[in-house]
Parts: sequence; C-alpha cells; structure tokens
Amino acid sequence: MDARDDQATIAPTTETDPESPAVVEPEEAEDLGRIGYGRYGRWTPFALALLLIVTLLAIGIANQRRHGSADSGTTLLGGSPVAGVAPGAPAPDFSMNLFDGQPLRLSDLRGKVVVLNFWASWCDPCKREMPAYQAVAADAGSDVRIVGIGLKNDKDADARAFAEKYGVTYPIGRDTGGASSALLGPIETAYGINFAPTTIVIHPDGTVSAVALGPQTEDRLRALIKQARE
Repeated sequence: MDARDDQATIAPTTETDPESPAVVEPEEAEDLGRIGYGRYGRWTPFALALLLIVTLLAIGIANQRRHGSADSGTTLLGGSPVAGVAPGAPAPDFSMNLFDGQPLRLSDLRGKVVVLNFWASWCDPCKREMPAYQAVAADAGSDVRIVGIGLKNDKDADARAFAEKYGVTYPIGRDTGGASSALLGPIETAYGINFAPTTIVIHPDGTVSAVALGPQTEDRLRALIKQARE
C-alpha cells in the first residue's frame, strides 16, 4: 500500500452541522464586541444613558449630603429630618477654638439664647446671610450669643478671609477636631449637619428651640431668637 494511503484525508465539507456553532466571519466577529450589536442593540444607548443618569444622581446626592448648600430658608419647628438634633432635644455640648485663639464651650453659655451658624467659605448661601448675622449679633442683647462654626471641609485660610471680609465680630471658628482624615468634624457629627448653611437655635435651658436650613434674614433670625426667649 502506498504510504500516502495511510494518511487520512480531511476534505472541507459544504454541509452545515446544526449542532455546531455558526461560523463568524472576521468582520462579524468585530461587530459582536460593539455596543448596540444584536437583537436588543437599539436599546443599548438608552440603557447606557439611564445608567449614566442614575450614577450622576447618586453622586450628586452623596455630595450634597457631604457638603451641600441649602438655599430654602426653611425652619423646622416640630422635628428635623436632616439634622441630628430636633427641637426639644438637649443640644450636644462641644468645645471649639475660635479664630482669635480663645476657646469656647457651649455649656459655658447656659442661660443665654445661643444661635449656632454652620457655614463654609465655599457656600454661596452662607455669603448672603452673613451680613444678617453680623447685624443681629450687634444688637441682640447680652442674653444672646451667636456662634459661627465653619465646616471642617474648608480651607483655613479661606475661612479666615471669609470672616474678615464680612466683618464678623461675634465668636467664630472652625470644626477642626477629630481625626485628620475625617471629612466631618465632631460638632458637625454631633448635630448631624448635612447642609450649609444650617442654623441651630438653643433655649437658655440648653435644649434645641429650632433648626433652620438655608440663608437666614435679619427678620427671621430675630423671630427665632424671640421664640427661644419665650
């Protein structure tokens, strides 16, 4: 027998095996990896757009909760869904170093109406309300103390320049305590601050009188102080 007869001869078949996968030509193979290919290809751009929108919304909500700006001016008298304290609850005690180097402790102000203003230099609504705070602090009376608390998520130089620009003379500083890696300061954490500006008004007995979100006007601040006095 000729040695060539020992070698199996494999001839190409022209029949299609129904059990074998379809042959994909090079151009088709390239298309299989492309977005929009296949039975549901026309829906792919819409699905990607929806996914992008959901992702951006999630990021926006997270950023707003971390360092958002409230611009509503809403006063919450019966409860607070956004702050860690509610009217009628004891105001958490804290200590803070002011920009002038003096220490301040909330419990030392017991017997006075205390207005805590949480702010940041990057917060546009904070800029609008600062003149109102300074005007009210100038003539509120000896039984009222306004305290500005700058958020930890700020630059010290910017915060000091901010206070100087608006001529702040009432006690003001920044919530810089806690671990250096922490994004929130201990005062922000204790009060559950999610927005800037946020105003917390405290009765002379040390309980919370009101929680107000957004920039405050002189009239609104005076009304909140009057309420806390009663």
